[in-house]
Amino acid sequence: MGVMIATGQPARPDELRVMLHGLGQVFGALGRALVCLGPDFRILHGTPELDRLAGAGAAGAMAGRPVEELLGPELLG
Repeated sequence: MGVMIATGQPARPDELRVMLHGLGQVFGALGRALVCLGPDFRILHGTPELDRLAGAGAAGAMAGRPVEELLGPELLG
């Protein structure tokens, strides 16, 4: 199941990018990062705020990786 929009239809990739950008802006304004996971608990998207928290390039480097690598096995192992 993908992300659904108000019409009940799955979001197109361009719509999803816009939604994630908007949510990322809100979280960033609060000094927080947003991490979106797939059903297999792999990172689909991370906001640029992750770069500030985890180092330059962290948000892009985390895409496709298990969230356990970000949060640690103590939480998800």
